[in-house]
Amino acid sequence: MEISDKISSDIYQSLAYIGADPSDFALANSMFSRPKHSPMHGIGHIFRTMIGCALLGELLQKPREGLLAFCGAYIHDLGRVHDGRDPQHGTNAANRHFSKFNHLWDKYQLTDKERIYVRWAVEQHCCRQWIQRGEEGYDVMAILKDADALDRCRFRTNNLRPEWLLYRESKLLIPILESICRRTNTVNEDMSLSNFIKLLD
Repeated sequence: MEISDKISSDIYQSLAYIGADPSDFALANSMFSRPKHSPMHGIGHIFRTMIGCALLGELLQKPREGLLAFCGAYIHDLGRVHDGRDPQHGTNAANRHFSKFNHLWDKYQLTDKERIYVRWAVEQHCCRQWIQRGEEGYDVMAILKDADALDRCRFRTNNLRPEWLLYRESKLLIPILESICRRTNTVNEDMSLSNFIKLLD
């Protein structure tokens, strides 16, 4: 996947591929379990993770799995209680925030089984995975986990180790996500995903 001069066009293409309308997804700091938080796990990080899910869904030619991971990314850090090690924040996000967006899951016609896959992905994004390759729900979990890891470029140490990534294709996205991160690393104000993407150009 090449980095185009207008990176937003690549993102819109991937969103269309997985069937997601960015105007449906907005974030406000009041939606988080802790409304006062740094950008480290805030609005910019969540949107970059969602974008990573869309890009990876297209790259892997897995549109539905990409969409489900994208939905999981939307809530994956809403349950954090701090920016440090918080191994329960995925479970907290799934338990406290998933049902708040049933109107979106309904709009995108998520089946009962797909909703379980999204919850599993959110629970496992921050801890040891229990779903193994080839099992039901693996690709949803793995796409979200890799997209979240790809945004480690936001840390001063940029401590992403490519061998951690579950898909070899994810490595191709490292320069793209780094470029997006450089442009949006301090973003943490209330906005829609559509407006976030506009910041990239």
